[in-house]
Amino acid sequence: MNIIQRSLLSLRKFRTAVKKVFGPPGGLWLTCNVDSTATVGGTGATPGHYLTVTFPDSSTASTIVGASGAWSVTSAQLASCPSPDDLSVSTSNPANTAVIDSITVTPDGKYFVQGHGGRDKDTISFTIDDETYTLILDGSSVWFFTVEPKVPPKDLEPGDIDPVTDYVPPYVISIEDQGDGTHLVTGGGGKVGDKLTVVADGVEYEVTVTGADGWTAIVGEKIEDGIEVPGYVAPYVISITDNLDSTFTVVGGGGRAGDRLTVTINGQEKLLVTNTDSSWSVIVDMSVPGQEEVDVGSDYIPPYVTEIIDNLDGTHTVNGAGGKAGDTLTVTIKEVDYTISLITTGDTWSVTVTEETVDEEDVDVGSDYIHPYVISITDNGNSTYTIIGAGGRAGDVLTVTVEGRQHSITTTADDAWSLTLDLSTPAPGDVDVGTDYVQPYIISITDNGQTFTVLGGGGRPDEVFSITYDTVIYPITIPAEGTWTVEVTKKAPPVVEVPDTYVQPYVISVTNNFDGTYTVIGGGGRAGDLISISIDGNLFQAEILTDNSWEITFEFTRTVDLEDVVVIVRPDELDGFVTAADAVYADYDVAEFVECADDGSYISWEAFVEHLKSIVGIDTTALDTVNFDAYGAAKKVLRSGERYIAAFDEVYLIFGVVDNVVVDVQTIEKNYMTGRDCDVFRTEHGIYYFKKDGVLDRLTRLDGAESDVVLDITSRWDTGLPALVTLGDREWLVNADFSISYLIDPLTLEHTQGPVFSEIEIVHQGTLNEAVSADGRVFAVCRHKVSGYYGIYELNSGGFIQLLSASGNLAGGNGSLYVFNTGGVGDLVKIDLATGQQKTLASQGGIVSGFVFGDFGVFLRGNREGLLVTYDAGETFEDLLHTPGFSGLKHIDCDGDRIIITKQWDTYTLQTYNLIKL
Repeated sequence: MNIIQRSLLSLRKFRTAVKKVFGPPGGLWLTCNVDSTATVGGTGATPGHYLTVTFPDSSTASTIVGASGAWSVTSAQLASCPSPDDLSVSTSNPANTAVIDSITVTPDGKYFVQGHGGRDKDTISFTIDDETYTLILDGSSVWFFTVEPKVPPKDLEPGDIDPVTDYVPPYVISIEDQGDGTHLVTGGGGKVGDKLTVVADGVEYEVTVTGADGWTAIVGEKIEDGIEVPGYVAPYVISITDNLDSTFTVVGGGGRAGDRLTVTINGQEKLLVTNTDSSWSVIVDMSVPGQEEVDVGSDYIPPYVTEIIDNLDGTHTVNGAGGKAGDTLTVTIKEVDYTISLITTGDTWSVTVTEETVDEEDVDVGSDYIHPYVISITDNGNSTYTIIGAGGRAGDVLTVTVEGRQHSITTTADDAWSLTLDLSTPAPGDVDVGTDYVQPYIISITDNGQTFTVLGGGGRPDEVFSITYDTVIYPITIPAEGTWTVEVTKKAPPVVEVPDTYVQPYVISVTNNFDGTYTVIGGGGRAGDLISISIDGNLFQAEILTDNSWEITFEFTRTVDLEDVVVIVRPDELDGFVTAADAVYADYDVAEFVECADDGSYISWEAFVEHLKSIVGIDTTALDTVNFDAYGAAKKVLRSGERYIAAFDEVYLIFGVVDNVVVDVQTIEKNYMTGRDCDVFRTEHGIYYFKKDGVLDRLTRLDGAESDVVLDITSRWDTGLPALVTLGDREWLVNADFSISYLIDPLTLEHTQGPVFSEIEIVHQGTLNEAVSADGRVFAVCRHKVSGYYGIYELNSGGFIQLLSASGNLAGGNGSLYVFNTGGVGDLVKIDLATGQQKTLASQGGIVSGFVFGDFGVFLRGNREGLLVTYDAGETFEDLLHTPGFSGLKHIDCDGDRIIITKQWDTYTLQTYNLIKL
């Protein structure tokens, strides 16, 4: 039956009356008692019936009539003794009264109803969570029914569950002085593998729990590490000056007065004693060196014997090495000379002699080789000088050492060579400075209980210096014997804290599996924790398998509270009036029903009205139309009650509308902002905007209340202007890289630091929805910095979780999240936030923004050419205000039962449409 076509004028209204059955007035008696109560009795009542006496003060007393028909009741204390005429006596048949004793949700998600009483064919109705269920009795004194719920029984909520864990937070057991400036902290709690941070006097120490019997940490610094000895500045070169007479003056600093310095420059050593703590100088001669200052070395190897061979024929062969080709050797054996010329091979030679015996000490080898030597040193007059030498042979590699510097040359001719060198200004790197000063140092430390004795060395007798320990300065004068001592006071025992980074287990969601089980998903905790959850006094236990993530599935049967159930009996008097031909409106004990199905069953009036709403749709006749010619194109218009706020590049307008006329206009100055219009926000708590505060921007509530959040948001194009969403009972102001993250109280506007995540970043999408909230939960399009992949994430104060591996734009509300323009996974994906189930809906082309209210959703089409509306959670869509080729729509907002459309490009109008809200 198409209910919208039925004639609602034919509805007829009926009301039931309560039947009262009275016992005979005869035989009534009354006695007033000394305790201010009254006892009333009588005869003639129907045996087994309930009998109730109502007293003048409206109090009652009841009983069941006995087999003889006699009865009596006693009242509570009364102000005065009543007369029989002031009493009202009524009886009723208990078998005619249907009573529901209990309603239980079975493991398979149905209602199990148990009751007693009532008459055969009586209709019993009961209402749970605005849904009504009807039973027809069979005349049994005790009866049972199983009823399929019209909607699933009310699910458990995270707040219904109290998770308990066996985890014990870390704590300090003892602090023990180690006698070396450190303390041993012994603690308990935590779990094996936990990384603890022990904080002692503001210093953090990392500790790993390695056993079930506790943990230890060494805190503080050893006494020698904590003692500060004044540093010694080693001597160093400040400058080198050319005196223009082949000498140079080297000026230095560092050292102490009386230091003995050894200054080495180009091989020249100069000894001096510093005159002051901060300066010293020395003059070095860099004139042409004398021949005695030049040393010449050669790679020539003099000849030598390598072996002597007995030829067993009265001769011996002497083999040797060394020498060079062209050498003439004289080998003398037992005063006999043998001459050998090294003509070609060089480096080896041999001679055979007639001798019975030849030992190595009998052999002497001489050569005509002349070792290289210096003939002259000539000043060339151009800051160079030439060393001329002789000796050697062509090909010799000579090493000529001048004033400590070595120069290598290869000779090109026998008995002649030369080398030209510079008289250059020495650089600081050519100067080496040594000192005889020994810096004071610690030799040993002795623990005296309350103090330490520090024994040290170094320094110079009578020198005065100071050491520092625990910010206290201790002066010392070095005695003649060179060692020194000082007694320092121990540090006070440290104040030790052990911050607990362990996150206590918490409930994220509870899902009814409709098979008699519930699945609880939670966060927090550590792998290996034994967790217990308590629901209505029932305990369920499980082990957490993964850090910060756990899940438990259990069977749980819930009982519906009887006070939540409204019971209605349809009396026989209505028989014949309810037919399939009529839609009959009936009022039973303030509960309303409409019969509209062909089988005569009832549906609730509320469900009927909701069904009508889903058919009526949206009235596209504009209620308020406003022209903004004086200000240009509005970027976004939001509405709260009867007040609007419109954002332009340089101002906000806050105003009301009466008969399409703007009234009560308030102009708010803002910093220039275009392209990205997210400087005005709607959250689940209210509307906010960024007003100009000098060159900065101050977050302000629509009613003008200012917060202390002041930002330079115009300079944040790379990380995105902030998004403002609702996280729990707070507003969350956040941008792409979390460099802005504040949690704001919507009433006081006080703010605290919000969550910051280093692993992900919110995708900066210009004017599109990059972050939305639904029922206090926050969702955002994010990129994972490690993998580089995009996804839809839920963000909260404790962390984040990926819902969908895709990019897109978002709209959320009332338990659902819509993701659109998602490329490969479809144009529109719906995520059920209660179950996590995802459903890809029919393609609708490009969608750029939207609002969702349960099954109802309204979306701005791609190219901003119109609206798409769904009444049935995305199963079907209606296309409204669609003008292809015209991109005049800028933004949509929804306030109560109104859709507010920001329109540009043609008449710059604001249009408000009526919405019948589901």
